[in-house]
Amino acid sequence: MIVHSDSFIGVLFILLMFVGTGFALLASTVLLLALKFRLASRVLLGTGVALLIFIVLQGTILALTPQTIVERGDSFCADIWCIGVRDVKATAGEQDVVYKVDVRIFSDANRGGKIHGKAILFLVDERGLRFPLIHDPSVIPFNRELAPQEAIDTTLTFAAAADAQRLYLTGEPAEPASFLVRFFNGDWMAEYFTSTHKPTLLRVL
Repeated sequence: MIVHSDSFIGVLFILLMFVGTGFALLASTVLLLALKFRLASRVLLGTGVALLIFIVLQGTILALTPQTIVERGDSFCADIWCIGVRDVKATAGEQDVVYKVDVRIFSDANRGGKIHGKAILFLVDERGLRFPLIHDPSVIPFNRELAPQEAIDTTLTFAAAADAQRLYLTGEPAEPASFLVRFFNGDWMAEYFTSTHKPTLLRVL
């Protein structure tokens, strides 16, 4: 099974809000230049009310939606870049456990240019502790460029606490998106409201 980061309806709604807001601001600017101040203020007020409703609705949905956990054998697609955990090998050490996580990474695009993983991957346990990826030059880089429908199998290495009961693979963008993108997709809320911060987790342990 493949789990996608956003539904088509959700993406379409965000796109419509983005485009609608841009047109409304453009219309307000034109009206101000035409000295139609009352009409321009009405358009601005309507835009502000619509954005407020959008923020409240989006925040409510994010807070009420349960966190997505992708089981081993399934895949998760962030847009068209997809990853799935296939197998895990653990080697106990003195203070931690080294995990070799076998993953399959592929492009879900049917056409277009090449893509690559623009993310920082890490493990997180049930306490929220993070364990960073250990560089291994002997394996295929997880962020290698992929052509449409191309797939690679590689291994990710992590050292996690020995007392971790549950481990999940997750990540965050390697490069922060612009404020406009973060505003309309709701990412900015995670900085202020922890109840909306629910990144997708891929089960490792």
